[in-house]
Amino acid sequence: MALNGLLDIELAVKNPQELKDFWLKNGLIADASGSLGTADRKKQISIVEDTYRHLSAMHLSCENESDLALISRNLTDMGVSSAIQGTTLTCIDPIFGHQILIEVGKPTPLTAPPVRTLNGPGNAVRVGERADVLGETSPRPPRRLGHVVLGTPHFEKATDFYVNGLGFKVSDQVLNGFATFMRVETDHHNLFIHPGFTSHINHYALEVDDVDAIGKAGMAVLADRPDANVVGIGRHNLGANIFWYLTDPSGNMFSSSPTWTKLPTTKTGSATTASATGKVPMAQLVSRCGGQKSLKVLLTNPTCSKLRLPAKHADSFRSCYGPRNSWSPRHSSRI
Repeated sequence: MALNGLLDIELAVKNPQELKDFWLKNGLIADASGSLGTADRKKQISIVEDTYRHLSAMHLSCENESDLALISRNLTDMGVSSAIQGTTLTCIDPIFGHQILIEVGKPTPLTAPPVRTLNGPGNAVRVGERADVLGETSPRPPRRLGHVVLGTPHFEKATDFYVNGLGFKVSDQVLNGFATFMRVETDHHNLFIHPGFTSHINHYALEVDDVDAIGKAGMAVLADRPDANVVGIGRHNLGANIFWYLTDPSGNMFSSSPTWTKLPTTKTGSATTASATGKVPMAQLVSRCGGQKSLKVLLTNPTCSKLRLPAKHADSFRSCYGPRNSWSPRHSSRI
């Protein structure tokens, strides 16, 4: 089974035109259908209207038609219905409820970004000239959609669906399966699933040229919407990507990053080991606390042995998944 690309997503929001106008102002390009894309990838985000904001579709690609047949069989084994028409498979995510489309193909290659001349200690290659970014009259536009992050109290079932049903490859896990980074391309992750008090989209991420592009684009957003800042600029540990998190006008969080750690497309990450069938046993995907699957139990008992979380970190753990940060109900899809 060989998924090979995150092609595009569809976002449902209360005011589609407001969100479309925001991204047109911040570097995306509208195609004839009204979808938003980049210079290389013409369709990256579609926007539809609904009564609450949520991810409404995810569009993936795979290598050949035999991949579609195998995915369909795996979904049937899980009790998930799917349909294949021509070279496209469709199904409904059983946890989040959005549509999944998988077509035979691959993402459009990206052109190389312009190279900035950067000075470093003992490496003065730019002499008598200002930094390139200072001469740019507008932020560099996004290059592509990079990844999506989803939260749910049913994180073990969601992880099983994407890994063993659709064929995402596991790159890294937090607390032995409490949260899972997975990929279909060479990026460290195209999808991250973590615990949440309701099933929702945490954020979507766009790739940009470099850290200067992150900074300049972020400042342009804040010039219009000073309350859009969430956190950044910073660098993640897993994935190693530089980031800046902001909110779009619909209330969804988005991030900008120049790149992610690159991993092989053909291997499952070291956090898990695939069986002879290519499936990852659920025991390796999720480490349960005393047999309990409940997110509430995990949050109220963070020092259980299987989570191996020192008692002194209990408050920090709760703050990561509690009601007062960027993974909180403030960013829940139904608000």
